Amino acid sequence: SQSVIGVNMLQIGDHKPYILKKCMSDVVELYNNKEIKPVVSKVFNTEELAKAHSYLQKRQSVGKVAVKW
Repeated sequence: SQSVIGVNMLQIGDHKPYILKKCMSDVVELYNNKEIKPVVSKVFNTEELAKAHSYLQKRQSVGKVAVKW
């Protein structure tokens, strides 16, 4: 299934930075151990936000869609 998920990591970082640090460390470790292998479908620049939205809306992606800030 496909989804768009947003997480306000600033709130977590401001109020419980130890949780953010632990979670990020765990994810990096999983990636380094090749236990997770994220698939990146496409990367858009900030100027292409409308294109990124259209790409998702048209269900053209297989994997993650990222916006490079």
